[in-house]
Amino acid sequence: MNPRERVLAVAVGGTLLLIFSYLTYSYIAGKFSSRQAEIDRLEADIRKFKQQDLAGKLANKKIDEFAARSLPANIEVARTEYKNWLLSEIAAAGMTKPDVSHTTTVAEGIQLADKMTFSVTCRGTLPQVIDFLYAFYEVDWLHRISRLSLRPVKDDKALNVTMTIETLSLHKAKPGPLVERPGKRLALGSRDEYHKRIAHRNVYGPPNNAPQITGVSGSKDVYLGRSAELTLKGTDPDPLDKVRYKLLDAPDSDARLDEATGRLVWVPKAEGQFEFTVQAIDDGLPNLPSRPEKIVINVTRQPPPVARLDFDHASYTVLTGVLDLNGKGEIWLHNRPAGQTVVLHEGDAFQIGSIRGQVVEIGQYDFTFRADGKLRRLATGEPLDKAAVIPEPVAAAEGEPAPQPAATQPASVAPAPPASGDRAG
Repeated sequence: MNPRERVLAVAVGGTLLLIFSYLTYSYIAGKFSSRQAEIDRLEADIRKFKQQDLAGKLANKKIDEFAARSLPANIEVARTEYKNWLLSEIAAAGMTKPDVSHTTTVAEGIQLADKMTFSVTCRGTLPQVIDFLYAFYEVDWLHRISRLSLRPVKDDKALNVTMTIETLSLHKAKPGPLVERPGKRLALGSRDEYHKRIAHRNVYGPPNNAPQITGVSGSKDVYLGRSAELTLKGTDPDPLDKVRYKLLDAPDSDARLDEATGRLVWVPKAEGQFEFTVQAIDDGLPNLPSRPEKIVINVTRQPPPVARLDFDHASYTVLTGVLDLNGKGEIWLHNRPAGQTVVLHEGDAFQIGSIRGQVVEIGQYDFTFRADGKLRRLATGEPLDKAAVIPEPVAAAEGEPAPQPAATQPASVAPAPPASGDRAG
């Protein structure tokens, strides 16, 4: 083989080697690429399956959480107990005229839960509606209010309330009973804060006016150990507002004030003057207090009881006669219980029953006597204890005769013995 042929053979062989090497590399590279692509696909499937598994676990966890919040799986139990709970919370809020109806919708496709819709109507004030809504959202159940309507009632502080409530009963939930779960959906910490934010704005009524205490009935003077009973009278310029009463300050913790009637009851334990501070508060929005009022009760010791006769002859002794015997007046007092007639003249002292006196003057149809330091006059036919008190005679000026007590006809004044004994007529 000459040199030219050798060069040609080497060139052809090198070319064939390069072609073979290329084909071999291409084949190997293709196999590697396909295998890598398969590996990538499988790894992507693994990641996808892992994500699906995680999503499934999260979904199962979420379903478990929903099942714990769900109404009972038994639809009859769920409907009955949830309806009872609604009626109970409506009553607890103080609302009236409740009416609750319901419909049941079975979920289509994959049946995981049954949906119930409740229609609720009732009547209540704005604070009562807030109390109900607070109780509704305080419970962590699968329920929601999809519609709420509040309509003011004419000439009343109440609102007509209409609500549409939706609930879910998961089939995975327990069959019953319905158990309350504390929720965390409320942004504010207490219902009082919701009252301040909502009710105190009074969006359904005119501005509120404060009440006032207009009077106190009952005696403010009381004996030691006796019960002091006073009644406050409060008024409010708003005709629909009601007034309650509050005891702000009292000298004794035993004092009691009925906030509805305003009746203050207290039994003092010591003598003196005791001051109470009271206030009236209305039920408007917001509640407004009156100006504080002070009440002073005077406590004194009760005087000893006056001994009274079981039977007072003075009540049944009557002036039956007024005589003029030779210019000397004479009266007859008939004591009916004793069956005696007491004969007296001017200046005579006497005691009949509870009356101890002395005859001062005898007139034509009456006589004047002094008893218990007072001048009294008794007319014919009147009982002795009914003698009228008359004014004392006015002292006469110098040189003028002293005026005599007024009488029907003055009798001549003649000296008389200090006292005359009683004699039977």
